[in-house]
Amino acid sequence: MVVLGGHRGGDELGLPAGPVRRDDQAAGDRVGDRRAVVEAARDISSPDTPAPTAVDERGRSAQTFLVDVVLRSGGEERRAMASGQDIYAVTAPLAVEAVDRVLTGRTRTAGVASAGAIFDAPDFLRALSPHISTEL
Repeated sequence: MVVLGGHRGGDELGLPAGPVRRDDQAAGDRVGDRRAVVEAARDISSPDTPAPTAVDERGRSAQTFLVDVVLRSGGEERRAMASGQDIYAVTAPLAVEAVDRVLTGRTRTAGVASAGAIFDAPDFLRALSPHISTEL
């Protein structure tokens, strides 16, 4: 998970003065460069940046995404990856799947909890398989 440090020393976007670092590794491990993060944020927020163009019959853009999660506990490590085309096109099916599971009682806990605690994560990801590719 990439985290942005406190707001001390950042520019108008509130980003840290140093590199972006992983919160689960030694402080010396460099994940990204502050300038790249700032440039990406400016590009996304600029009114001059055009909206993505649909490239297929489903209205998805050509943009792709990859979410790569590594969990470490003691000497054990687990990794999960999800990827696909046009992450915004995945948002609605993801939200609908979550609401459907809540309304039909397919949850593992009640109250305020993370998605991983509420849902069976592998089953949830399988339900999204028409929209994303996963590697567990």
